[in-house]
Amino acid sequence: MLACCSAGASEPRVETLTTADGVEVAFQRYPATGTGLLVWWPSEHGIEQGHAEVAAQLSRSGTEVWIADPFATWFLPTLRASLSEIPRDTCGAFLHAAGARSGKRLFVLGQGRGATVLLECLRHAVRQGLQEIGGVLLVTPDLFLRTRQPGRRREFEPIASATNFPVFVIFAEKSIEHLYRDEIVAVLSEGGSRVYHTLVQGARNRFFYRPDASPLEVSAGQGLAGLLLRSMDLLSHDAAARGFAQLDARPAPKAGTPGRKLVRYTGPQHDRLRLPDLDGRIHDTRKYAGTALLVSFWASWCPPCVHELPSMVRLQTAMAGQPFRVLAVNLDETPATINAFLRARPVNFPVLLDAGLRYAQRWQVSAFPSSFLIDGTGSIRYAVAGALEWDDPVVVDTIRQLLAE
Repeated sequence: MLACCSAGASEPRVETLTTADGVEVAFQRYPATGTGLLVWWPSEHGIEQGHAEVAAQLSRSGTEVWIADPFATWFLPTLRASLSEIPRDTCGAFLHAAGARSGKRLFVLGQGRGATVLLECLRHAVRQGLQEIGGVLLVTPDLFLRTRQPGRRREFEPIASATNFPVFVIFAEKSIEHLYRDEIVAVLSEGGSRVYHTLVQGARNRFFYRPDASPLEVSAGQGLAGLLLRSMDLLSHDAAARGFAQLDARPAPKAGTPGRKLVRYTGPQHDRLRLPDLDGRIHDTRKYAGTALLVSFWASWCPPCVHELPSMVRLQTAMAGQPFRVLAVNLDETPATINAFLRARPVNFPVLLDAGLRYAQRWQVSAFPSSFLIDGTGSIRYAVAGALEWDDPVVVDTIRQLLAE
């Protein structure tokens, strides 16, 4: 049954839907008179103002929107770890009931890590009797297994290849998902899904509700509702959307979250790195024989990258006079953009240009930033996916041990 907790004809309503197993699932409802219903499953960041703005635009355009609130339903903190606590059978019952109770054509939207949760819930909804769905929309979907090793190709959650509804994926250009776009499309297609996708130029993950959104991201956020409407229209004309879609019932394993520390590297030893710096000089890792290298993949639009840069500057200063060098490999930004950034945040090491992300892909970068510590023989010995304080005594001691070998 539907229970309304607050009212207002033109305002979103906070409501609950009682599933067949007796759980009251909370959601924000943006009513509309059209024939479509979009059920939105949020990411690990919860529901933000940007969600409300996009949902209101969709509602005014005739598409009703229900934004599920699993954090309020199960009294969970708004954290990534909380997503593993959400019972998939119950949220599947919510999706099943949403289509039945609304009487509208059902579309579902998952975002970030919530995309994996949505697909797992959708599998349960199908097993419970959901027989028709207009399609699945995924915005910057995180479908990766959480356990990862730096330098190793990322693996996907089993549900990603067990889905055969038509899917529309929206990638943000400045995201790790974009770097693995072809692989994401391929794995979604394995289960029989017809996969459409598009790219939001110049945008990062969470572009439509980031507190530090750039003017370009603000504009992209304002256009997201229109993009979603066009995506739903495309999916609604896909013949595969008109029948019963079966999903593989394989259980998705629980996966851990890697610790943020420098770890021993067990991945493949990648090809040498040979790239120009901002002055056009070529840097070749083979020519740094006898020198320990810290190779870090970064970008000025990546907050964790920016955060760790000062500690890299301090590390390079602390290691002055010793055979050690930081090489910062920029992720496909223009020299003008990088130079403007460095004028405000100068560094004391070369910044190399990875145009087209050629080396980021070769080195199987799994997060921004990703860093590799290379010994004097050219072997990768340590790595980390994510930011560090590089002048931390433990890190400095690890580097000094490499130099002493």
